[in-house]
Amino acid sequence: MVLFADTTYPSEITPTAAEADIILEIRNLIGDLPKLEYDSFVDTGFSNKVLRSGTTYKFSGEKAWPLKITASGVDFTTSSDPTVNNYQFLIFSGSPLLSADFEMFYQTFKFSDQEILNAYDESLTLLANRSIPTALLTQGLCVVQAAITLLDGFLNSSQGDFVRVRDGRTEYDSTFALIPITTKLGQLRKQLDDMLLQTRHHISLNMEGIRLE
Repeated sequence: MVLFADTTYPSEITPTAAEADIILEIRNLIGDLPKLEYDSFVDTGFSNKVLRSGTTYKFSGEKAWPLKITASGVDFTTSSDPTVNNYQFLIFSGSPLLSADFEMFYQTFKFSDQEILNAYDESLTLLANRSIPTALLTQGLCVVQAAITLLDGFLNSSQGDFVRVRDGRTEYDSTFALIPITTKLGQLRKQLDDMLLQTRHHISLNMEGIRLE
């Protein structure tokens, strides 16, 4: 999803044109457009991300996926070396991270393309469980349901990461960071409820009556 002209590391997935549109629509809806980042051997703090004698790199902050990795003038072009582990670590077979000319471009995000497509697929089941016929499961409905699933999962998995602590006159509160997400989640739930109400109204208008003699 990031426009980068010199990508050489394989993408996580290769979506169809239709899937790419769905991914972008959901990313826009939840505000998770990937950010382009750069890191190299000479950058301040780089050594803090290098683990296991130069064989492992730990992305900082959000999830990530490489776009271009170079060491000793050679690009890494296969996802088998290095491998991406849980969108948090890059694991190399050797120790290229110790190379003085190591550099990497990568993208960061809250949700990967694969996670977004998985949520979209799951939305079909979730909406069917709410008595919406398959024929009426529009892309719009599924996109909103997928966005809710993703943000809901993010909040559930972040329970221990954001805390509010009071110690005498001092208070530390990192839960403020969740306010935009909880607000967006509430808006999406209302949007989905309104869309489902319209869909059920459409169903009721098209139901054929049965005459009893």
